[in-house]
Amino acid sequence: MNETMSLNINDLVWAKMKGYCAWPGRIVEPSDQLNKLKKTEKSQCVYFFGSHNYAWIEDNNVYPYLDFKEQMVKLGKPKNSFDKAVGEIEAYMKNPAANDVIITPARKKSITKVRQSVASEDIPSVPIPDPVEENQGANHIESGEDETPKKVNKVIPVKRSTQKKPKQASSKKKKLEIDDSEEVVPAKRQRSIPSSPIARNHNNNNELSSDFSSSQKEYSSPVPRSRVARAVIDRPDIFSQSKPDIEELDVETITETLKSKNIKASSNKFGFIGLGIMGSGVVKNLINSGHDVCVYNRTHDKTKKFEKCGATVMLTPSDVVEHADITFSCVSDPQALKDTIFGQYGVASLPPELVREKGFVEMTTIDADTSKDIESALNDIGMQYLEAQIHGTKAQAEEGKLIILAAGNKTLFDSCQTCFEAMGRNSFFVGDTGNATKMNLVLQTITGITIAGLADSLALAEKAGLQTDTFLEVMSNTNLRSDLIMDKGLAMIDTRFSQINLPLQHMQKDLRLAINMSDSLNNPMPLTTIANEAFKNARRAGLNENDASAIYYRARH
Repeated sequence: MNETMSLNINDLVWAKMKGYCAWPGRIVEPSDQLNKLKKTEKSQCVYFFGSHNYAWIEDNNVYPYLDFKEQMVKLGKPKNSFDKAVGEIEAYMKNPAANDVIITPARKKSITKVRQSVASEDIPSVPIPDPVEENQGANHIESGEDETPKKVNKVIPVKRSTQKKPKQASSKKKKLEIDDSEEVVPAKRQRSIPSSPIARNHNNNNELSSDFSSSQKEYSSPVPRSRVARAVIDRPDIFSQSKPDIEELDVETITETLKSKNIKASSNKFGFIGLGIMGSGVVKNLINSGHDVCVYNRTHDKTKKFEKCGATVMLTPSDVVEHADITFSCVSDPQALKDTIFGQYGVASLPPELVREKGFVEMTTIDADTSKDIESALNDIGMQYLEAQIHGTKAQAEEGKLIILAAGNKTLFDSCQTCFEAMGRNSFFVGDTGNATKMNLVLQTITGITIAGLADSLALAEKAGLQTDTFLEVMSNTNLRSDLIMDKGLAMIDTRFSQINLPLQHMQKDLRLAINMSDSLNNPMPLTTIANEAFKNARRAGLNENDASAIYYRARH
């Protein structure tokens, strides 16, 4: 939806849910139950014609009905139910009163009905006690038309034990007043359970128990309390942020690296699917190097800044492939990629006559088997396929300094040379489909193990009383120095976990894919497995949407 458009109750719209085509609907007033399900502030409660149900739809996925009618009707599937929904909204437009089948539970009316029903009954102002048992005597409570139930209290003396018991705060009370209408359940004595295994005293000898526990303390070596307290105090306040800080990408500014390349843009039309952390930087350099680019992203808001710079925005992945000669794809994970290829309005759903001889370049980090499955599906409809794995960080993607590892169709690789030149500093063709994904996973394995080892080392240095910044400075002057270690080391020391350069969840995903590949080859990878578990532990601690350097938080605490 355009930012200048406003949405009001009873507006007729096209509303798009994830995984479905845009559907005719009407904005309605939500009920109390629907309000509990609301996820985001900028969303509308939409009633769907045809299916007669409701859903919260984000504003950027809601479009005015008449303005987008011609475009949406062409994309509507399945035809039977879609045509029925369009017929209902058209009938409603002609005669709203006769075709108003929308049922919206009104909150005020429902509350009024409840109050009226309560007022119409003769319900006493005091609560009615539960039925008492026969042995308690039913004559304690008498009720009549003009009487209210009377509360009868009785005093039960607390039975004292002959054994000595430790004094408690509650032992001062000798009598307990209870409601006769309630069932009396004797409280069980809670047994204290030691935090660590100790010898049990069966003879109730307090002296022996105390002597044994004191002997245990003599041989134990607990962590000093001051060190534990300092670790707790020094914890970074990273959980107070609702979402990690993501620096806004400046699409219009051309980097000095790109200027120095002097790229002569290809005459082909290029499409790009996925404007995430890596994809945004890649598309920026494609546009600024003079390439004709059309884009698609599941979240429509991310496409606006690229549209201002000259990119054409498409509504579906299939629209991108149909419009472009060569399409690049860079989405978050293998499942998102499969939805792009095989889902509704996916690339594989296009007729062969529209996509024959067109190229598809996959840049998502995936395994070799998934890459080959996609190649087979695209070859069936006449498309050429190339896997082009990108190795680098968010900053390198924005600067155009990525490393591209390509495999598959060599002709398509040659046709993409101007694009690869804009994206990175080097591109390599490594043979048949699958080789590029394997090589990229091996490189990511080294990256993940390095970051995990660096986190452990910095945590050890801190616990040993060393200055971590001094330690990192010393390491920068040794042969251990690398851009990766210095970048992640500084991020760990400064606790800049919310400044995402290499997403933690993507790092763990790559390690998992590498382990799966090693399993298929019966190749043990103990260090990679340990690093993978460390990243999984960090994700479980709530650091999923932070930078990979956030693994240091779990190593410290």
